[in-house]
Amino acid sequence: MFECIGCPTLEFESKPDLEAHVAAIHFNYLPYECEKCRFAKFPTEYAIRYHWEFEHQITEYCIRYRVSPELISKREEISDYVQRCVTGQITIPSQNADYDNEALEEKPNLESTITETNGNFPSTSISPVLKQLLENAEISANTSLGGTSNNKISKNITVKSSNRKSKIVASDALRQMKRKRKTESIEPTPSSSAASSSTEPTTSSSPVMNSATVECTECKRIIANQATSVMYHTNSRHLQLPVFSCTPCKRIWTTISRSDLLKHVKNFHNNDMSVIVDKKDEYIIKIKEKCRELFPNRGSMVSKRKCYDKSVADEDAAETEQE
Repeated sequence: MFECIGCPTLEFESKPDLEAHVAAIHFNYLPYECEKCRFAKFPTEYAIRYHWEFEHQITEYCIRYRVSPELISKREEISDYVQRCVTGQITIPSQNADYDNEALEEKPNLESTITETNGNFPSTSISPVLKQLLENAEISANTSLGGTSNNKISKNITVKSSNRKSKIVASDALRQMKRKRKTESIEPTPSSSAASSSTEPTTSSSPVMNSATVECTECKRIIANQATSVMYHTNSRHLQLPVFSCTPCKRIWTTISRSDLLKHVKNFHNNDMSVIVDKKDEYIIKIKEKCRELFPNRGSMVSKRKCYDKSVADEDAAETEQE
């Protein structure tokens, strides 16, 4: 088992699991983006590959990766942080033997998998906490940098995966962590401070989670506390109303954003918007009402924004067209 030196009460079954936790929670490092899910961002290549192959059921795809001096510096800090977590740890074989043989094998220099771009991707199982972290494609990056905190981990439950037709053990540890952080309102500290003081767990440097994310009261998923993310989750996961549809292709879009729609029309119909049936105005009221039902306790951050203003979505569409 692997332990995070900043969260001593948490245990991780694999190094990719630990690394995704460290990158996303302690360093807010989310450079990977999904081209299909506009607001989905991921901490590691392992995470984005899992998302593509198991969420979208696509085995051939392109990976979008943001690069900047800050991200490169942060990646080095994460690599060092993970190495310190792994050093001295004793790995205990778990029930997922096939996964362990591949994912838990350590290199002599303990090189972080963040810098790795090759390797076979496990197709039969995935570690519990990482599954919880990646299960929600609506989570997006927060601009603030986070620190560390102590959290209680709850017991595991066994669920069935229809995509993989196999049983996996799923943990709600991440959910418990974010629930606790939602009740806190402590200012975050730079990631360098998190790395330097990681050997002494403290709650004073916890990232601000009370308004950056919200929990759906029906499915309990944690998503970004943004109007676009909330509306996307509400319709795509619950209502599934056909906001847009393509007549020739029989394709349906449940998202309010027009970005994917415009790409489709450009690539397959020579920008002929007459093939699209637009029912956004018809369904927008129903979606808003369901949003208020699923997210009754959204934070103050959202109230300062034009949450459900139609002009916001139209502005996004205009920017996409210009690009």
